[in-house]
Amino acid sequence: MDLQGLFDQAREHHKQGNLPQAERLYRQLVQAAPGGFGAFYMLGVLQAQQGRNAEALKNYQRAITLKPDFAEALYNNGMLLWQMRRFPEALAAFDRVLAQAP
Repeated sequence: MDLQGLFDQAREHHKQGNLPQAERLYRQLVQAAPGGFGAFYMLGVLQAQQGRNAEALKNYQRAITLKPDFAEALYNNGMLLWQMRRFPEALAAFDRVLAQAP
C-alpha cells in the first residue's frame, strides 16, 4: 500500500474510534516517511485525545518543525501547552498562530 493510502486508512480508523489501530498505522508512517508532517500531527492529535500530553507535545512539535506555517498544528500545540500549565510557551504559540492566520 502506498503512503497516502496508509495515511487515509489510519485517519479512517481514527475517525471510527479505533485508536490502537490508528496509532499503529501512524507510527508505521512515521517510520516509513520521517519527513511526513501529517503522520506526526495526527499522532499528536490522537495522543492528546488520550491525555498523553507529553507524547502529543513531542509529535506536535515535530510536525511544526516540518511545516512551521500550519496554523492548526500551532493552535493545538498552544492549547496543549496551556492545559499543561506552561503558560508562557502557550502564549508564544498563540502569537505564532495569530501571525499565520490572523
